[in-house]
This record gives sequence, C-alpha cells and structure tokens, in this order.
Amino acid sequence: MAPLHRLLLMLGVAALAGSAAPMPAAAQTPVAPVRDASLLQVGLAALPGIGLQAGYLSPRSWYTREAVLYVDSSPQFAGGEGSVQIAAGIGAAVRILAITRLFSSTLYAGNDLDFGLRFGPGLFFAIDETPADKNQRFSLFLEPFIRYTSAFGGGRQFFAEAGVQRPFLRAGFWFRL
Repeated sequence: MAPLHRLLLMLGVAALAGSAAPMPAAAQTPVAPVRDASLLQVGLAALPGIGLQAGYLSPRSWYTREAVLYVDSSPQFAGGEGSVQIAAGIGAAVRILAITRLFSSTLYAGNDLDFGLRFGPGLFFAIDETPADKNQRFSLFLEPFIRYTSAFGGGRQFFAEAGVQRPFLRAGFWFRL
C-alpha cells in the first residue's frame, strides 16, 4: 500500500474514533492526562525485521513534540536480507482525542490517538554491499505516523505506533523523566 494510501486510511480511522459517542460518565476512568511533561519512549519494533525505538517526547494538551531514534535489523539467519537501518527523526503529533476533549465535557479516559510527522536522516547498512551501495547509505526520510496511547496502573502509558519508516510497527512504554 502506498504511503499516501496508508495516511488516508489512518485519517479515516481517526475521524471515526473522534466521532464515536462518548462513554457514560460512570464508565469512564478518571486518569490524569500525560501532558506538560518530559517522557522517554522505549519500545520494540517489527516489520520488515526486528528493532528498537527510543525517544524523547514532550506531550502538551493537544500536541506532542518529539525526537526518536529507530533501529531496524533484518538478519539473514532469520530469513532477512542481512541489513541494518538506523534513523533519527524529530517531529510533532496532533492529539486527536485531546482536541475533542477540549470542546466537550468528557473526562479523560486515559487513551489518546496521535497523528504526526517526523523527518530526519537515516543510514542503511547491508551485507554484500557494492561500492555504489556504500555511497548511498545516507538518506533523508519524511514519516507520517499514527500512535495510540493508553494509561494503565500507576500512571504508566503504553503506546502502539505505525508509520512508513523502517521499522513500520512499534510498541512499548512511556516513562517520566
């Protein structure tokens, strides 16, 4: 699926989520929102290989600012191409559910849906590189992404994220700094 098609699909899902009827007040969990804080985002990643993601986030009431490091490995012993991708991106995300809460009286239920954009440099290393491949290791990327976050016990936050930069699927936790 082309990156533009993925982005349009993500926007459609967000529109449906934002238009869903709010839960009754008795069923909502009054959890303090994570905002105006400094957070460390750490997670595992998958597709096309396996990897890690770590970054700094600064959530605000309706947006986040962030800087993230991606590492994706596709080892040959696991059936991959034998490559490693390392990238670092900076960007921001709009917190869709937080915006809907600004205009309604619903309580914070501990969940957020973010649409964002990151950009930055990347390096690609492959086994059996030709001299031409070595000269083309460096690249710049522009990544639209979607992230779902959910609060659970003790104010901890879980995140699941999908984007168009390797690794495509990422999940993990947010930790306060």
